[in-house]
Formats: sequence, C-alpha cells, structure tokens
Amino acid sequence: MRIKCLSLYLCLVCLSIVAPGVEAATKYLSTTAVCTGNYSIAGDNCTGTDGDSFNSWTTAVAALTAGDTLYVRTSSRTLTASQATTWPTTATVTNRITIAAYPGEVVTLTKTAATHRVIQPAGAVESYLTFQGFVIDGTGTLSDVIKLEVAGGTYPNGIWIIGNEIKNSGWTGNPAHASGSGIAAHC
Repeated sequence: MRIKCLSLYLCLVCLSIVAPGVEAATKYLSTTAVCTGNYSIAGDNCTGTDGDSFNSWTTAVAALTAGDTLYVRTSSRTLTASQATTWPTTATVTNRITIAAYPGEVVTLTKTAATHRVIQPAGAVESYLTFQGFVIDGTGTLSDVIKLEVAGGTYPNGIWIIGNEIKNSGWTGNPAHASGSGIAAHC
C-alpha cells in the first residue's frame, strides 16, 4: 500500500514540475469595451465575468501569450501593414495562440493599402498561430491575401488557417506582381 501511495505522490510531483501552469486565457476584441476581467459577452460591455477585452487590434494582439485565444467580435477590421506582419511570438507547438471570429458572428479582415497582405506572419518566431472563422477580404491587393513569408532565412511554422473565407485576391494588372493567390506559402 505504501508503494502505491508513494508512486501516486511521485507522479503528482512530477506532473507539477513537468507541466507548470501555463494559464491560457480567452480574450476579446470588442468594438467598444475595454475591460480588465469583467467583460460581458452578452452585453459587449464591462459588467460581466468573461475576462479581458480590448477595442484596439494592436493592443489585443500584443496582450496574447502562449495558449491564449482572442475572439474578435462582429465588425470589419482594417489592418495596417504593420498589423498584418506583427503577431504574437510566444506560441509553441503545445501552446498555440488562436485568433478567431467570435462563434456565430461575421468578422471581416481587410487591409489599408494594396501593397501589403491582410495576414503575413514573417518569420520563425511568429509560429503556431491559428486564424479561424474570418472573412479575409483582399479587395485591391496586388497579389496574395495571406502570405507565409521568409524573414532572415526562416519561415513561420505551424500556421493553421481554419474555416475562413478568403476572397478578392489576385493579380490586378501590376507587372511587378504577375500572379496572386489566396494563400502563398513559400517553403
């Protein structure tokens, strides 16, 4: 009996050492509410207990750490060139970061200029990201809507693009960008 108890105790100790508590959080990008710990999904305001919310894309993405999920609420988000290429760098293969449209809501991602993509993780440090459930609109883009690009000889790894509608991509007559596609993965 003592051996079984000792085995169980050692197993629990090992689990606490090997799997330190990475606290994954669910965060929200709202059109209006900026809340610390008291966001209300139902009211889209700061009267609840659903977690943190932000009203700025840049602030919300900067707050993400390994294992987090960011739900973007109903809206159209126009990303600048900097926002298209700036993504969290703390995700790992076992603690992905997910950026998703809030379930049941339509969220459209667009861009500010024809010279950049809507989503463009640019290097190995921007890996293990999931983009889910968006309408990703490349209207006016010169080439690709999403591009997984080399930066300093490294590529992003483990990028998951799940359940998105990718539209309005492609060549617009610019000879410098002779072809375009919804997603360009340069491997």
